[in-house]
Amino acid sequence: MNVSIPCVCPTLDGGVRHPDGDTVTLRDKLAFRAVEAIRQEVSIFALQEPEATTADSLAIFAEGYVLHGIESWTLQQDGPKGRAELIEVNRGNIRQLILDDLMVADAVSTAADALYAEAVLLPLLARASQSSPSTPTGKSTSASRPTGTRRPRRSRPSSITTIPTGDTETTSAPLDGVSNSSPNSASAA
Repeated sequence: MNVSIPCVCPTLDGGVRHPDGDTVTLRDKLAFRAVEAIRQEVSIFALQEPEATTADSLAIFAEGYVLHGIESWTLQQDGPKGRAELIEVNRGNIRQLILDDLMVADAVSTAADALYAEAVLLPLLARASQSSPSTPTGKSTSASRPTGTRRPRRSRPSSITTIPTGDTETTSAPLDGVSNSSPNSASAA
């Protein structure tokens, strides 16, 4: 895929080398190693920066697409004999000439995202959805007891021991089943 950008070619006189702009060519697809490098960079960043946001991760993906996706370009510089020569595509030059210019970086990363995001992100999303349990769960989610431990036993109800005193008299239950030992027993029933 070709992406048109404004000319960012360095010149000795500070002028614009290509008034009609330059072209950056992106690879049709990223190689396995490039995809894994981008994914690992995002993972490492998330570990190192606990307060990282999703936006931070997406920015790392976008930067990775640019760093690994540029195959060639029309960017030139003045050679040793004053003749224009192509600038080598490497990380240092990509950072200096593409990523350091917000407008150029945005144009190239937007095109790269359209090319590579599906191949890089979809497998990650598929893995994440397979690793999380489906709801509702089939098994109990209550905490289980460690093996070998017994359940605590219920305590016995406390008993009141009556010790006869001098002012206590023994009563017996009447034959009709109604107790008259308490003046409030009729009202309690």
